[in-house]
Amino acid sequence: SDLKSTLQALWSNENQMKESTAQMLHDYRTPLTVARANAEFLQEDLANLDDINNKDDLIACANAIIFNLDRLTEIGDCLQQQMTSDTSLAGNNNVIVDDFNQSIDTLGNTLSNYYGDLWQSNFQKCQHTLFIDEKGFKQTLMNVLVNAFEHGCSPQTVQLQFEVLQDRAQYLISNSGSHFSENALANGTQKEFSEKANNGKVIRGLGLYFARRFLDKYDGTIKLFNSPENHACAQITLPLQAVKDDPQSPPLT
Repeated sequence: SDLKSTLQALWSNENQMKESTAQMLHDYRTPLTVARANAEFLQEDLANLDDINNKDDLIACANAIIFNLDRLTEIGDCLQQQMTSDTSLAGNNNVIVDDFNQSIDTLGNTLSNYYGDLWQSNFQKCQHTLFIDEKGFKQTLMNVLVNAFEHGCSPQTVQLQFEVLQDRAQYLISNSGSHFSENALANGTQKEFSEKANNGKVIRGLGLYFARRFLDKYDGTIKLFNSPENHACAQITLPLQAVKDDPQSPPLT
């Protein structure tokens, strides 16, 4: 009986480690995409060095590459830490929502330039904070955004809307170039989900699965649906903290 319990515990720990490693490796994809996009922009502009008007663009691209390489380093550090200790609650802090949204808007613009799609954002001003792992939440949103850009048919518009609904923050991501199948609506956030797109490409739900698993830790939710215009939508909600001037206050009620 003791041997059986020990083996079951070892098996459970091994599976958790494998899943955590798989998530970290998956999370490498988004910053790599953004860094590659800016590297390509930089490459194009370097071919026209005689055009001094490109200076600001070159600096912006270089900064974006450095920023996303730093993100890759952070993910690697988290993976290393997770190999040696439990980090399920590590990294939590009071995130200033307006500043966080501005950083997401910048990344969304970069992705739109890379994929050649239109980016629209609408952020309601917010005087509250989110008590959350900021890096993990940023990666969660970026996973969903990358899915929207990659799985839609161009020309398309990817839109991110943020608003405060009573005591919760809501992020609504929509994609005019795609819609969810019945199978995706029912199983899109499950680990085993996969289906073929119109172009024959296999779509896997790992990004949405990792998003759901991350949000579960913070009493958050992710909901998939199609808009009345038949556009794919992902709705993410999270509880808000009290005003940012009092970070020790409990969540709003």
